[in-house]
Amino acid sequence: MTPIGGDLAISRSPPKEMSFAMWQVLFYTNPTTIGVSVAVLSGAALVISFLRRDSPETFARRSQVLLGVACVGYLIILVPPIFGATGIGATEREVIWNPLNSFKEEDNTLEGSYIGQPGDESYIYYEAQELSEEEVEHAREEASPDDAAYYRYPVIGGGAVWFDSEGHDLDAEMRANLETSYPPEEYLMAGDDATEGLVAAEKILNALIFIPVGIVAFASFFSWWARLCIGPALSVLIEFGQWCMGAGRVSETADVIVNTAGHVLGVGIAAAATLLVGRRTAQARHRIRP
Repeated sequence: MTPIGGDLAISRSPPKEMSFAMWQVLFYTNPTTIGVSVAVLSGAALVISFLRRDSPETFARRSQVLLGVACVGYLIILVPPIFGATGIGATEREVIWNPLNSFKEEDNTLEGSYIGQPGDESYIYYEAQELSEEEVEHAREEASPDDAAYYRYPVIGGGAVWFDSEGHDLDAEMRANLETSYPPEEYLMAGDDATEGLVAAEKILNALIFIPVGIVAFASFFSWWARLCIGPALSVLIEFGQWCMGAGRVSETADVIVNTAGHVLGVGIAAAATLLVGRRTAQARHRIRP
């Protein structure tokens, strides 16, 4: 943490989990995409309920295989370091026990964002708050190739300053390219709400990716205990694995809570779909009786 004039401080911690692809997914997590995702998953639950209606025991055995493969896939994707094995043990292991801490900033620390460039391992650093010219010059002196390739600092009074890892201003063409490519204008105009919005989007995305686990778990078991415990157990295992890696990912109870919520929602969707298919099937059989 580097103090820059007065009470202001700018977070310059190394980039953690914000790859370019992940950042784009988070930014486009909105009510429309959430609604479409839930609708598609609900449709999948209806299809599964239709397929298992005649032989649920046989379908359950096949679903258990699918569930096992899915759990292994989640562990492979979500536990290892994003940026390779060299990141293992590179940061301190941390657990955020209070779920509310995941949604609030501490003290007067103003967080910026490191955005990875597609097809490259370098970063662009976007400061979230407007700085004075003196503060920008201080930040320019601290620019480093080990930190980011380019930096963008909004200036009090309007506009923004772009410079490279050596502190040199970018030429007009390079600046124009970066301004139009990273990130969308809506994010740069979000100000104080940008970080909070991305955190909320991350939690919503976590819940969404656990809905399929709940749907498949419902089809895999007949015990409600087993159906409801698979998601939370998988989430705890993921967070524990991330903690063991010590590679920039922070283990949070908030993630376990939202993952569990997504899983329970998936189980509920599957149960509702099974009830609907069962009722429709019963009605159809009643109509064809002589």
